[in-house]
Amino acid sequence: MLPSGTPQPLEVRTGGTSTRGESAERTMERGVKVKWPAKRMSVADMNKRVRALVEWVGREQASALDRGRRREALEKALREQAEAEKMAEDGEEVQMVDGYGLAEQRQQLRASAVEFASQAVSESALEVSARTMKMMEELMEELIRFQEKFGPGAKSRERDRRLAAVV
Repeated sequence: MLPSGTPQPLEVRTGGTSTRGESAERTMERGVKVKWPAKRMSVADMNKRVRALVEWVGREQASALDRGRRREALEKALREQAEAEKMAEDGEEVQMVDGYGLAEQRQQLRASAVEFASQAVSESALEVSARTMKMMEELMEELIRFQEKFGPGAKSRERDRRLAAVV
């Protein structure tokens, strides 16, 4: 099931940042051993696994919402900063260099860089985030269906359904 018998560890940036804004230190990701379920498993063991998965999916969905809120706040702050810089530069005296206003050129470059960066990051991040959230929702639906069918109280619910159908 895995891409290879021995997966290659990821290189992760850690520590402070360099002058270019990149992380100066890089470390290798710690290895993870896949724990496969036993060939034979009781329903109680499966229910324990399902509960653990439901908790994990819930935590991941909550953290994804938090990341989305932080991303929106950062984008808003970037827009406000760009607008503030534009207003400050509009108030400055425009210096003419070869027929072009230096302040105007700076402002246009900053605005286009901010716009390009926010669009590129937002579109790809939002696309991936939307796909991930959809998969999480589908997984949660499957887990809930399993719990309804095999979870605690499933036998009594089934018995109640049969009794209701007979009556």
